[in-house]
Amino acid sequence: MKRIFNLISNICFLVKKKSLPGSLVIVCRKNRGRQMFLLIKSSHSRAITFPSGNLNPLEDFFEAATRELLEETGLKAEKDDLFLTPLIHKFRYKNLPFQIKSHQKVFILLSAAKTNCFDPQDKDIEWVRWYDLDRVLSLLSYPELKTTFKKATKYLEKYEKRS
Repeated sequence: MKRIFNLISNICFLVKKKSLPGSLVIVCRKNRGRQMFLLIKSSHSRAITFPSGNLNPLEDFFEAATRELLEETGLKAEKDDLFLTPLIHKFRYKNLPFQIKSHQKVFILLSAAKTNCFDPQDKDIEWVRWYDLDRVLSLLSYPELKTTFKKATKYLEKYEKRS
C-alpha cells in the first residue's frame, strides 16, 4: 500500500511542480573541531556535488536519500539518521537535449564515520572525499548548489545550538 501511495504522490509532484522529485544528502562530521563535508565527483559529468538523485517511482524522499548515499558513497544510513531540512534544491539539467527541472529535498546526515575509504556502488563515481566548508564552496560545480549548501550550513548551525 505504501508503494502505491508513493507512486501516486510522485506523479502528483511531477504534474504539480513540472519537475522531477529527488533527494540530496549533505553528510558532515567533526574532525579536530572543524566541520567536514562529504563530496563526490562524477566521472561522466565531471561534476563535484553531494550524493543526490531522483526518486524511483515507488520510493519516498527518505528512501531515495538512503539509496543514493549508499550507491554513491557506500555509506549506509537509516531513515532515523537523516534530518530533513525545510530546504529544496532546485535546478535544471543542463546536459540534456530538452529542459528538465528537479526539486530535491535536502537532508543532513551527521556522521560519526572516521573513514576516508569509501566503496561507491555506482561506477560513475570517480571519488568520495571529505572537505572543510571553504573548500566545499570552492569545489562545488554548480552555483545553485553552493547557494543550497550555504543555506543548509545555517540550518545546521541552528540545529547544533539546540542540541
